[in-house]
Amino acid sequence: RWWSPYAAVSYLLYVLGLYALALLVIALVPSHVASVSRAIEIEWRRALFLGLMALLLIGPVTIVVAITIIGIPLALLIWLGFILAKILGYAAFVSYLGSRIAGSERNLHRLAQLAIGVAVLALVRYVPLLGPVASFFVTLVTLGAVLDTRFGTNRPWLPPRQTE
Repeated sequence: RWWSPYAAVSYLLYVLGLYALALLVIALVPSHVASVSRAIEIEWRRALFLGLMALLLIGPVTIVVAITIIGIPLALLIWLGFILAKILGYAAFVSYLGSRIAGSERNLHRLAQLAIGVAVLALVRYVPLLGPVASFFVTLVTLGAVLDTRFGTNRPWLPPRQTE
């Protein structure tokens, strides 16, 4: 299908849309993106585990919550949070990937680093066998990093225990 002009143009538009989405996320919440990127760099194994757990539990949790009529809006919020986590994680990952590839010795602008990250991830996605595995791995790590950093805020999920 790559030889058809329609497929090439549609894929190029898709990649440009991903670049625009990552730019929007970075423009709106740069500190959150930086926090998630740090979590991806430093604690990627922990993020991988958390992402796997989240991906395994999202279906059963949604079903349990949606059983009641009151829980249906909550189930929709769970999936909205999942989608937002994937978007934030994607922006953080391509930002991190672009900065790692560009290196510190090259003084490339952040927009160029982001473009490099988006392009590399888009190219890797279509490598036979490696592409789907890499996409799944990136999804797990980014989802886990977003959840671990509480959507980039770095606030703890539970308050500390009060000792008297």
